[in-house]
Amino acid sequence: MRKYHIICGLLLSALPMAAESPFRPIIASVVDGNNTILAGEASISAALESARAENTLEGPEIEFEHLWASGSSDKKWNIGVTQEFAWPGLYSARSAAARADAEASRLVLLGVKADKALAAKQLIIDLVNAHARLEYYTDVRTNLDRIAALVQKSYDLGEATILDLRKTKLALIDSDRALTDIRADIATLRSSLEGLGAALPEGDAVFGAYPVQDCSRPTRETDALLYAIHDAETAASAAKSKAVRFEAWPTLAVGYRHAFEENQHFNGLSVALRLPSFSQGKRRRAAALEAEALSMETSARIVEETAENSGLYSAAVALAAGMERYRELSGDNSYLSLLAKAYDGGELTVIDYLNEVNLFTAARLNYLDLEYRYNQTLARLNRYRSMDF
Repeated sequence: MRKYHIICGLLLSALPMAAESPFRPIIASVVDGNNTILAGEASISAALESARAENTLEGPEIEFEHLWASGSSDKKWNIGVTQEFAWPGLYSARSAAARADAEASRLVLLGVKADKALAAKQLIIDLVNAHARLEYYTDVRTNLDRIAALVQKSYDLGEATILDLRKTKLALIDSDRALTDIRADIATLRSSLEGLGAALPEGDAVFGAYPVQDCSRPTRETDALLYAIHDAETAASAAKSKAVRFEAWPTLAVGYRHAFEENQHFNGLSVALRLPSFSQGKRRRAAALEAEALSMETSARIVEETAENSGLYSAAVALAAGMERYRELSGDNSYLSLLAKAYDGGELTVIDYLNEVNLFTAARLNYLDLEYRYNQTLARLNRYRSMDF
């Protein structure tokens, strides 16, 4: 069992090839301070201590008997101390079962931690996307402000129409609405992340870029935690079944006796053998069936999880290809500067400029959406590979 704990400790600390992301402290604050995880860790420790307590010798039994005859001064009494022992192999079998169950529980808890970390990662990616959209619309607004000032000046000189003036004012209103909505989204996302227990840094600089994430085909090595949980739970069930089999053996009781009768003292030993309950065979069959059912359940979960990861990998590859097609034309905001220069050079009218801005906005948002979905897909694909991105 120890090897699974070591493997998964290394697995979830970080990918060996990946540098620590700037978001690691945020994710760690969510995982380390989560009450569900803390309660799970306490429950594992409590269950292990409870199993150890049950796997100890029962206290000795002390007996005393005093008898006297009616109408006679003769009396007799006896005292005895008895200690009952389970079959020797049962104690080690129970101890092994307790350790195996605790190790399986720890690995399952690692999976819970990975799920909590994923929830934080998804919100972080949401925030990075929101800041990318905010940056774009801020650039749009900066360019619109300059164009609007030029149109107002041209209108005052009689060189622009009222239609030009109104079009620019409508564009400014739409820009204000978009910026307000995005800022509201950012505030909501920050609150959601803090609701998970995240300690957020001052300012938003950390959300200025997506983290580097691994995009590799899922294998048994990358999905090591899933297989480790399966193996550990199977081993725990086998250890439990072995302990149940040992419980079918008789228990032995050894005692010391001292008796006083007819003014004589007697010393002796007592030995008793307690046979197992008639239900022991049913308990063994139940344990075997439980182990079989758990093995089938965990195997089905592995099949489901690996199939999902294969789908996520295919989706990530497709999204990356889509991003590549957009990258040259809308991978950044530089097209806005080109439009501004074209307007300044008289190559575009106000209407043409605004139409071009709208067309580029659609393309730029498509690229940002592909980038967002790509990063969300990778976060889900890597959720059991690393606590960090």
